[in-house]
Order: sequence, then C-alpha cells, then structure tokens
Amino acid sequence: MLDKQSTLQKHVVHLYVATGSRWVSGHFTTNHRRLIYCLNREHRDMLLIEDAVVGNRPGVRDSSAELRVAYVSTSRILFAVPVEKARDSSPPPDPLLWVEKRPRPLVLGVGRYEIAGDVFLLPEADLTPSFVLTGDRFIAVGDALIKSLDDPSLVQEQAVVTVNREHISYILRT
Repeated sequence: MLDKQSTLQKHVVHLYVATGSRWVSGHFTTNHRRLIYCLNREHRDMLLIEDAVVGNRPGVRDSSAELRVAYVSTSRILFAVPVEKARDSSPPPDPLLWVEKRPRPLVLGVGRYEIAGDVFLLPEADLTPSFVLTGDRFIAVGDALIKSLDDPSLVQEQAVVTVNREHISYILRT
C-alpha cells in the first residue's frame, strides 16, 4: 500500500467554443492536460467556463457579455479551440503515453463552418471505422483552417481544433 496519496495536478485550460449561435471564451480548471481529454472524459455533459465572454464572433467585443461563469452544454458545442497562455499553457505530451498516428487531410462541414486540417489516425486505421466506431464525441483536427460559410471575412488558422463529431454534416477527403 502507498503511504502517501497521489495528488492530481490541476491544469488551467483557456479556450473559446463555437455553439450554434454564440461564441464563449474563458478558462476552466481540470485534471487533464489536453482539451480533447477534458471534453471526452471529465466534462462530457457540461463545461463550466470561468471569466467567460459571450459574443457573436471570437475575440471581438461586439455585443459581448462578460460573466463570472458560463455553463455550456458540450452537446451544443460545434468546436472548441484551446488558447495557449504562456504561464498556464499545457506541458508537452507524455512520451510514454504517446501513440504514433498518421495525418489524414480532410475538410469537415460543421454547422455554419468548414474546417480543413489533419485528422490523425492510427497507421492501420481507415477513415470510416475510425469515425464510426469510436465512442468519443470530440475529435482533434490539427493545422486547421476555420472558415465561416456565412461570413467570408471570418477565417482563422489554429494549431488544433476540437470538433464535435455529432455536428459534422459532411467529410471531404483532400
């Protein structure tokens, strides 16, 4: 038996999320190091975002409301983007837990957005079973380009975007 209890390290994750009609940005505290683990494991139903800003566009103070906290249903999230903060940024992945994967360039239709980037699959995995058989709600898209289908001026490049699989309306191989 262990004499000392192991303590879980807490991580602050800064992010913004796109829902069907609004953007929410802020941060939350979690035991997980990566946003996708938080959304698929610890915060499967509801996400409590602290120091929240709710608005019509990401990072733009248009008709935004600042709130102490905002509860966001994860089923309503189209996609979420982690925002790196120098002092609170996630540490690099643990090399003992890392699994080798290969990138697969795709374009995903998600709500009123199109997200182009790399979905990472196991070397022996094919695209269809990977998307159909997994139990995870969210998937990671690397080197992502997010385009609004309603507003051509809203284009973003992100290192990673966490996409809600339930809101994907089409997948195009590139």
